[in-house]
Amino acid sequence: MIKILLIGLLSLAISPAHSLTIHCGNMLDVTSGKMLTNMYIEMKNGLFSKVEKYNNQSVDLEMKNRYCLPGLIDMHTHLSHEYNKNSYVEKFQLNESYYALKSTLFAKRT
Repeated sequence: MIKILLIGLLSLAISPAHSLTIHCGNMLDVTSGKMLTNMYIEMKNGLFSKVEKYNNQSVDLEMKNRYCLPGLIDMHTHLSHEYNKNSYVEKFQLNESYYALKSTLFAKRT
């Protein structure tokens, strides 16, 4: 789990002029739903630029005994409310019209 999180953090940290290469022992192909083995992943400009079979390429991150799950996106959102320091009090003070209006702002953020 730590290594999966690490890939996500590394992808955010890649500047436009840098790339990241990974040897991944098991990678989920989110399109076909199949688990691919012994894969090489290359990222450029923060995006996946190459995914192919690993053939002893030089890599920045060795994950031959780990799982890679590219393409997972957090689709979770709150349209009706947002937690903040006043959330508890607001549920007693605000009415449905206010929540309807605020939900349009939350929808724009997502």
